[in-house]
Amino acid sequence: DGLPLEPGSPSPSPLSPEPVLAGAPPTSEASLPENPIDQGLRSFERGAFEQAVSYWTEAARQFEKAGNPDRQSEALALLSRAYQAIGQYKKALESLDLALALARKSSNRVRIASILGILGHVHLLTGSADQAQEDIQEALDTAKDLGNTGLMAAILNHQGNLFVARQQVPEAMGAYRESAKLAREA
Repeated sequence: DGLPLEPGSPSPSPLSPEPVLAGAPPTSEASLPENPIDQGLRSFERGAFEQAVSYWTEAARQFEKAGNPDRQSEALALLSRAYQAIGQYKKALESLDLALALARKSSNRVRIASILGILGHVHLLTGSADQAQEDIQEALDTAKDLGNTGLMAAILNHQGNLFVARQQVPEAMGAYRESAKLAREA
């Protein structure tokens, strides 16, 4: 699953509850030796979440050392997925907060919106519905400004989940319908 690399590019899975961040370069099986990002993805897909934590932590360190805040942000956001999978939400939030700061530093608006959507999701999981609403609304506003329908679809899905948590069923249904519509268009 993933979010589009550029505004207007297709989104493989806009309704996934935990999208991979936008901005990652495409990779092929025969390209380069496996890097920690790819190793982490393979571990995550196998359910080896602690191993994914190790790989993505190493990737974040490597990108920091290389002076690449955009890729470091990507690694940290992926790291948050592994932390979520093992129930370490505080660490997930810490990773996402740093990832967001780095994405803002590199001015990658697609990544900023993506991270904000994930932050909203994690804040909702941890019972911080008001913070989740702020994150999701900023993410949605940014995605709309970019005209990125795949990203909007993913964020609207998070918004629907927020409405369900607040027992606002008609609003949730509206957000889910709009998410599905945009996903078909993406």
